[in-house]
This record gives sequence, C-alpha cells and structure tokens, in this order.
Amino acid sequence: MKIYLVNYATKGYKVKQRLNTVSGKIFGKFDKIFSFDPKDIDKDFALSNRNILKIEKGAGLWLWKPYFFNIVFNEKLEYGDYLFHCDSSSFFIRNVRPLIELLEQSNLDIMAFALPLTEKEWTSPKLLSYFNANEEILNSNQILANFLIVKKSKETQSFVKEWLELCSNIQLLNDNGIIDDKYPSYFKEHRYDQSILSLLCKKYSVEPFRDPSQFGIFPEMYRNNGAIIETKVLNSPYKTTIILIRKSNFFVEFFKYNAKVTLKMFFPNLYLKLLKK
Repeated sequence: MKIYLVNYATKGYKVKQRLNTVSGKIFGKFDKIFSFDPKDIDKDFALSNRNILKIEKGAGLWLWKPYFFNIVFNEKLEYGDYLFHCDSSSFFIRNVRPLIELLEQSNLDIMAFALPLTEKEWTSPKLLSYFNANEEILNSNQILANFLIVKKSKETQSFVKEWLELCSNIQLLNDNGIIDDKYPSYFKEHRYDQSILSLLCKKYSVEPFRDPSQFGIFPEMYRNNGAIIETKVLNSPYKTTIILIRKSNFFVEFFKYNAKVTLKMFFPNLYLKLLKK
C-alpha cells in the first residue's frame, strides 16, 4: 500500500507548491508526490474544455483538480493505494498516516472533510436540483474541496470518474456569479468544484471527517463567511496535520495556530471573550 500526494499550481503559486511538496516529503511522509502546472494539461482536454479553462477564477474554475486527480489515480495507483489531493497553499506539519489508518479502521475508501457551512447557502439551486437534494442535504455541512483522500478500488474509480465528468459540465460547474431573483434569500454564493464534490459525496453516502488543517479545530475562522454550524463528522482523533496558508505565509499562520492552541488550552474564558468581539 502506497500513499501519494497530488498538487497543482499556476505561476503565482509555484513557491507555495514547492513548500507543499517539500513538507509532504519531510513531514507528510508520502511515498511519492505528483506536482502539476497548466502546461501539463493535455491539448485535447484543454480544447474540449476551453470554455471552462479560459475563466480566470480558480484557473479554470478548479477543473484541473479532478482532472489531475483522475490522471494520477488511474495511471499511477494500484488497487489499495491512496491518493491525497492537497491545496498547494498548504504546509504539512505531521505524518498523514494516522488519517490513512483511521480510514482503514473505518472500512471506508473515501476521506472527505466537513465545513461548518450549510450546503444550501453555498451551492446554486440549479446544482441542488440536478442532484435532487432533499431537506437533509440542504441543511447538511458542505464538504471541503481543499483536501480529499481516496483509496483506489473499483467503486471509487466510478466516484473519481464522475467527479471529473460533472466538473466538465460548465452548466453545473459555473453559475456566472449571478443570483437570480427567484433564488432563496439564504443563498450566498456557488462554490463551483467544491459544490459538485460536496453533493457527489452525499450521492455516494460519504460520511465526512474533521478538517485536518487548523480550520478543523478552529471552525470559528469561517465566521467571515456568515453563520457557521456544527460540523457533524465521524470520530476524528488525529492531530492537526496541515497548516492552510492561503494568501498568507506559513510562519504567520503557524504562529497564529500555536497562539490559538495555547490561548484556548490555558485561557479558555479569554479565548471565548475574544471570539465575541
């Protein structure tokens, strides 16, 4: 059994991608890491999906994510191997094997991670309708697209294939940033590939785990997105494994993470007081 990492970056994120790769080797302990950039996209795929890939947002609405995941998953993995998709703006601080071991103990093949955000607020009504989402799904936690772990099996091959097919459908992937007057008042914004991955996980009855980054133990970091809800997840006893950097840098985010851990552990009342501000 091998554990592989796949990441992707455009020119502006190359430094962070290299940090992700190096930290994945040193701390994450991946057996092999596959790093891609735009020039690695096959010409035929690029041509047939040019209407998506030409969109600046997400370097093509993040279509590269299921595309490269499929390539590595189908061409490099043996049955029983694991593939970890990771946002390039992330830094591994611990070994990923506790996550893999937990997945094996749970007899599951897909490890997806829950957000403290409601599906119906962050997925377009059009996509919800396509998936025939019921009330339970509408009010469930949206699944995070920054990280995903999949064990190769015949069943998960169907999941991975469908993920790419759905994201290749511009009518499902994109909502053009337009909020129709007929949309419900609670709808905030469509999350493109994340919305598709989230509903696909629910179609396949994938039960989520806690986000392995610092956002998993500090869900209040999502408050800027509006109301947050309790994350309903499977038992997730692993420690924070990844520091999600985004537009910041590792040292700043790692300092913030340790400061919050210390404050929450030794001065919980002060921590709660600061949260209310």
